Amino acid sequence: MVIAIASLAGCSSTDTPEPEAGTLKADEVEAAITDGLQAQFPKKDFAVTCPAGVVAETGGVFTCDVTVGSEGSIAVVTVTQSDDQGSITWAVTEVVEVGASAEPAASPSG
Repeated sequence: MVIAIASLAGCSSTDTPEPEAGTLKADEVEAAITDGLQAQFPKKDFAVTCPAGVVAETGGVFTCDVTVGSEGSIAVVTVTQSDDQGSITWAVTEVVEVGASAEPAASPSG
C-alpha cells in the first residue's frame, strides 16, 4: 500500500470552515480535510486530527495529522489560512510509512 500512501503527497484543497470567537473550529478543519481526501481516495478511511484553539489570521500556518485507515500510515497536512475568516488551503506535506522506525539500529557488542 505504499503506492497509495505516497500518492497522498499530491493532495490539496481549499475550504472555509467557520471560525469561532477568533479561532478556527478544529472539527470543521478536520472535516474539510477528510472530505477532500475521501473525494480523491473514496475507498480509504481517514482520521484527521488538528490542534484546537488556532487563531484565525491571514497567513497563519499549522499542521494536522492524518491516519490512513487500517494501514496506520500517517500523513502530515500543512494548513494555510487565506484570510482571518476561516478560509484555508491544505496540502499533504509528509507521509510516514507503517512500520517505519525512528530508532537507530542496535550496534553489535563485541
